[in-house]
Amino acid sequence: MNRKTLISSTFSALLAVAAFGAHAEDGTITFTGSIEDSSCIIAADSQDITVEFGQISMSRDGLLPTKHFEINLTDCPANVSNAVVSWSGETTSDGKQMLKAYIDGAEEANAGWIIGTGNQTTILNGTTVSFDGTPEEAKPITEGNNTLDYTAGFSNDTSNVILPGELTGDATYNITYN
Repeated sequence: MNRKTLISSTFSALLAVAAFGAHAEDGTITFTGSIEDSSCIIAADSQDITVEFGQISMSRDGLLPTKHFEINLTDCPANVSNAVVSWSGETTSDGKQMLKAYIDGAEEANAGWIIGTGNQTTILNGTTVSFDGTPEEAKPITEGNNTLDYTAGFSNDTSNVILPGELTGDATYNITYN
């Protein structure tokens, strides 16, 4: 074999190895979902909701200003007439209707979050939700798009001082349809 043929054969072999070496099976993509004919779709803006209260003065006692928020439903089918919402989350020792509050990641024993149904100016005048999975009363919905209105409030025990810091709390909701 002459030198030119040897170099050409070696180069061809290297190209073949490089081509096969570039092929790799690095991961898997799994597609999941379900096809439903008896439920609405929770809109993207309602899947992870943040209710921003901004800065709250330590000198305020009791129930503080409320903030309205919505759960938006889309593509509700004609055969569904009600949405039933249930809530879950860690509650305070005061009962199932006050969600634990955290300041800088530590539980605040003297305060909590309250969620009321509807768009209320004060939660004390309306119905509050329970965070133990108890379903609310059915909310009438129609075919197409619907909005479920809620009001959130922060409440603190007026006999105790709350320390300053980043205030948080989390609740989870589940919707069934009938």
